[in-house]
Formats: sequence, structure tokens, C-alpha cells
Amino acid sequence: MIISKEYEPLEQYITHKIIPTFRTKKDAQKAAALIGWQQYHIEQIERKFEKVWIVAQHFMYPEEVCGIMFDVYSLPIFIWENKNGTQQMKIVKIKKLKRS
Repeated sequence: MIISKEYEPLEQYITHKIIPTFRTKKDAQKAAALIGWQQYHIEQIERKFEKVWIVAQHFMYPEEVCGIMFDVYSLPIFIWENKNGTQQMKIVKIKKLKRS
């Protein structure tokens, strides 16, 4: 479970409707299937007054930036763009300082 206030940009992305949220896990799994992601790329988010589901991929290994380790999630925005003749989905990464 992701706590949205721990990932600062995540709360802003949800509030501004950049990242779609889903009321049920089943709805989120259907959305993941539509874009070709596996059904286990679903995460529950705990917000201030609600719990919702999003499509997200958690990276198994932390990302290192200047010797500091971060937990990273990749979130699809569900907007397609054409690059070099192929369609690609825009992806947003959110990070949280990894505590050891």
C-alpha cells in the first residue's frame, strides 16, 4: 500500500487528475490490461479520506542518485504519443527516500 503523502508529487498528480484512480481493484486491473500491463501492476493508495487503486509498477531495486537510495514507482498517464512512428504511453516516476 502506498501512502500518498509520502510521495509528494503523487498527491498533486491525483488531485489534478493526471493519474487516474479507480474505486475497485478489478477496475484497475481492467485498465492495466487495456494498456498491456500485467494485472499485478496494481497498487492501493491511502489518501487522507479514502483508499483508491492505481496502475503502478514498483521497481524491485532502489534507484541511486548521488549515493542516496530511492524507492521508485512507474505510473502510466494513459495518454498516447507518437514517437518515431510508434505509439508510446507517457509514464511518470515517483520516488521516496528509502530508509535502511
